[in-house]
Amino acid sequence: METPIGLVIKEIANEKNLKLGQLAELSGRSRQGIYVVFGRSEMKNEEIEEWAKVLGVTKDYIFNKWKNHSKADNTIGSSYLLEHLAALEEQFKALTEQSKALADQLQSQLAVKDKQIERLMDLLGKLNPAADRSKEFSFFESLTQAA
Repeated sequence: METPIGLVIKEIANEKNLKLGQLAELSGRSRQGIYVVFGRSEMKNEEIEEWAKVLGVTKDYIFNKWKNHSKADNTIGSSYLLEHLAALEEQFKALTEQSKALADQLQSQLAVKDKQIERLMDLLGKLNPAADRSKEFSFFESLTQAA
């Protein structure tokens, strides 16, 4: 099994002690974009050159590391799917937390809007002359009947 080129890039980033956020900033990609790169099995030469610049290594260094992984019995390649799955699980947890926070925020906003609507309905009830006019109408009706 050939080691994915993205895994080699991830290893070099780890060697350079680059955190995911730093790598995203240096490469101009999002954190999710970096995870996608780590999962890539192939890349064009131009992309490898870009990553070499970002990581401060040569393109040949990346290629040699990739070849050495592919030739060796590499246990990293065999654990690649587990690592990738763990990274996906982290992403899922983060997105779940974001979704919960947004849902809570929306619930809070809905509660505020419900109170605003309730207050408006109360104001409309007070301003609605129809309720008071019924009393006025019965008063005028009694005046006309007495006359």
